[in-house]
Amino acid sequence: MLSLREREFVLAAKAIGVPTRQVLFKELLPNLVAPIVISASLALPAYVTAEAGLSFLGVGLVEPIPSWGQTISVATNWFKADPMYLWLPVIGITALVLALALLGDAIRDAFDPKTRR
Repeated sequence: MLSLREREFVLAAKAIGVPTRQVLFKELLPNLVAPIVISASLALPAYVTAEAGLSFLGVGLVEPIPSWGQTISVATNWFKADPMYLWLPVIGITALVLALALLGDAIRDAFDPKTRR
């Protein structure tokens, strides 16, 4: 936001007397949509991993709400009897986080004006 505020098109709009609200909504906001979407899509895998880790430790979501971390925590007790009971949620959360990371990377590449398609 601070770097966009000093760009030529914003300074030109201010120089010709455009109101501040119109500069914000017509000039700055359309240029901020891509960085906001990219930031959210790249942060989503970290949020999923943090929630699963906290639920695994017992400080995240409580029992009636399903969670990857709770599933993995319960499965550690049954690992010797049935190893797949642990590996399926671990593989599931790994695939989910990898897919979200790749999706965020693809969204970043799609919105990045410096890359050529």
